[in-house]
Amino acid sequence: MRVFLTDEDGRQVASGSGTIVDPSGLILTNAHVATLNADGLAVLYRPSDPIDVDRVLVGLIEDEAEPPIPRYVAEVLVSEAWYDLAVTALPGGPSLRRRVGADRRR
Repeated sequence: MRVFLTDEDGRQVASGSGTIVDPSGLILTNAHVATLNADGLAVLYRPSDPIDVDRVLVGLIEDEAEPPIPRYVAEVLVSEAWYDLAVTALPGGPSLRRRVGADRRR
């Protein structure tokens, strides 16, 4: 899966990876992906001019030959900059039951 950050004009300003950890739609990602301007990220990640993030979008990998398309709006539940971890959720998103822990190569 891919996590996309967009500004108020809908332009993609950053992206990163994430992992679905629960069928309800909980996603584990990095804090520098979910919250670019979080305290504690300044040393390694924060640009000199803060990036204004309007939305966090998620694109699921449907076909490994195609790039993921951002289709779902995610909510950042918690972001811990010092450990560079964040948990996001897909409220009312897709049923992820078949995706969690599934090996699509079989």
